[in-house]
Amino acid sequence: MDDDTAPTVTIADASIIEGGNISFPVALSNASASDITLTFSYSDVSTTGSDYTPTATLTILAGQTTGTLVVATTADTIDESDETFTLGISASDVAGVIITATATGTILDDDNTPIISIADIVATNDDAGVIDEIKATNGIFNVLANDTFNGLPINLSDIVLTFTPNANFTMGNNGLLKALANIPGGDYTLTYNICEKENPNNCKTATVTVFIEKPSIALVKTAHFNDENGDGDAQEGETVTYHFKVINTGNVPLINITIIDPLDGVVMTGSSLKLDVGEENLTNFEGTYFVKQSDINLGSISNQATVSGTSPNGNVIEDKSDNESIVNDNPTIVEVSGCVIKVFNAVAPDGSGQNEKFFIQGIECYPDNSVKIFNRWGVLVFERENYNNKEKAFRGVSEGRATFEKSQELPVGVYFYVLQYKNSNSTSFEKSGYLYLNRR
Repeated sequence: MDDDTAPTVTIADASIIEGGNISFPVALSNASASDITLTFSYSDVSTTGSDYTPTATLTILAGQTTGTLVVATTADTIDESDETFTLGISASDVAGVIITATATGTILDDDNTPIISIADIVATNDDAGVIDEIKATNGIFNVLANDTFNGLPINLSDIVLTFTPNANFTMGNNGLLKALANIPGGDYTLTYNICEKENPNNCKTATVTVFIEKPSIALVKTAHFNDENGDGDAQEGETVTYHFKVINTGNVPLINITIIDPLDGVVMTGSSLKLDVGEENLTNFEGTYFVKQSDINLGSISNQATVSGTSPNGNVIEDKSDNESIVNDNPTIVEVSGCVIKVFNAVAPDGSGQNEKFFIQGIECYPDNSVKIFNRWGVLVFERENYNNKEKAFRGVSEGRATFEKSQELPVGVYFYVLQYKNSNSTSFEKSGYLYLNRR
C-alpha cells in the first residue's frame, strides 16, 4: 500500500575543519511518489565572514527518503574563531504542501595564534682604549660595528640610534663617534641606544669607554755663572752651568725625552728619559758653556732650550724652556759682567808670574782703544793701538823714542798712563793715572 502522507524533512547539523566539505544528512519522513527538489538558503551567524561555497539544491529521488547536502569550505591562514551559518530548506511536495527545516553548519578554524616576532638586538659594550686628541676629533670608530640585528650586521634602515648627549662628543646617525676639538684629556663613559623601527619598545643600550690621551711636557732651565777666578767679573773661558727640570704635565707616560740647546758651544750631558704622569727630573740633563768675549761685550748670555718626548700613541710633543715657570716660555738670561774698565797700575816683570804686565780689566770689550805710557819727564816710552792684555801688553819695555831705545828695559819708577777707548756706540772715554814699575 502506498503511503500518500505528505513527507516532512529533517536535516542534521554538521561541521568540518576549514578547507573540507561539510556533509549535511537530509531525511524525509516517508518516500514520495515523485522526485522532491529541496532548495537551500544560507545566513551567516559569525561576524568573521563566510568561508564556504553555498550549494543551492538537493534532489531526493522518488521512492527514496535520504540524501546528503555537500557544502565546500575555504581554507585560510588567519587565526580566527570558528564560523557558523544557518542552513534553511524550502520545498513543495507533490500535493503542493510546503515543507521546511533548518540546520547549523560550523567551520572549524585550524590556524594557530600568530607569534609576534621581536627582533633580536645585540648591543655590545665597546672599549676604545687610548685615543689621541687628533684621531678623536677625526672619528674614533663606529659603535655599531660589533652590534647585530637578528644575528646580522646592523642595517640603519631597521633601527633608530640615539646618543646620550655629552659636552665633548658627538655621534652621527651612522654610529660614528667623534670628539670635539680641545677636549680635556681623561676617561669617558658614553651611552647609546638602539631601537627597532617597527617596534620602538624593543631597545638595547650599550656603553663606550674612551681614554683621551693628552700628552704634555714642561721644561725649566736655570743658569749659574761659575766665576772660576772669583773676581766677580766674567773673563773669556770661564763657564756657565745650565740645570734642567723636566716635568711630565700630561695624562700619559712619556718616553724618549731629550733636550736640544741651540746655544753655540754648549756641551750637553744626560741620556734620554722616561717619565710617568706627574713625574719630574732635575738631575739627568746638564749643560756647560764656556764664556766668549762676545758674550762679555754683550753683557749677558740669553738662550732657550727645547724638550721633546713621545706618547704611547707615538705622538711627539715639545716645550720651550722657561727660566722659572712650567707655564711660560721665556729664555734664560745670565749676566756676565766684565766690561767695566779697571786698571791694575803695578807692573813687576820679574818672572814671578804676578803682575808681569800692565793689566787693564775689561779692555777686551773695547777693541777700539789706545794706551800711552810716559816717564816722569813726560817722554813717551810706550804706545799701542788696540791694547788687549796679551801680545800687545806693556811689560816694562820701552817702545818709544827719545832717551830710550826700543826694546830697552825701563828703569824702576813711577810712570804715567793715558787710556782712551770707545764703546760700541763710538762714544769716547779716557782714563789716566800713575803706573808703578818695579823689578827685583
